[in-house]
Formats: sequence, C-alpha cells, structure tokens
Amino acid sequence: MEYYEAVGLDYRKLQDFEQNDIDTERKRIFNEIELIVQRREDLVWKEVQEKEKLFLEIKDGGVFDHKEEQLIKDAKPKIRELGHLDFVNTDRFWKNIKNFG
Repeated sequence: MEYYEAVGLDYRKLQDFEQNDIDTERKRIFNEIELIVQRREDLVWKEVQEKEKLFLEIKDGGVFDHKEEQLIKDAKPKIRELGHLDFVNTDRFWKNIKNFG
C-alpha cells in the first residue's frame, strides 16, 4: 500500500510511482511468500518421512533393546487373549493387565 494514498474510502496510485514499480514489488512479495510456503512444506515433508521411518523401525522392532523386545513378545499373546473384551468388561481387563508381571 506504500504506492497508494487514501482518498475517502478508495485508494489512488501516488504520482511518484509507475505501474511497473508496483508490479515489480508485487512480484517480489509473492515470490517471498512462495519461498516461505515452500520451506514450510519441505520441513513438514521431512518430518513426515522421519515419522514414517521411526514407525517402520518400531513396527519391525528395530528400536528396542533385547529386554524390551522380549517384553513385547511376551505381552502380545496376553493382549490377544483380551481382544474379545468390550467396553463393559474394562474392569476385568484392568485386573488382568495388573497380572501381566
């Protein structure tokens, strides 16, 4: 808006500036906005890729030490046994969870 002056409720181009100056500045500003958006997209995409890598490592068991892997292996069948429970049976579920160890 630095190239315009207020005239009532409207704006008028200042005489000191040519339309070419205004168009050049507008393009510069849009280019800066586009670069900011692109950088943000790149950061988000990088984060998505890191999360996907971590998910796959966890899924494949690659981020756990031997003790943690053994705990997971021991817990899986016990958790599967409780898969039939619905919300009404949660009290029994929590009692069984306490007996895992």
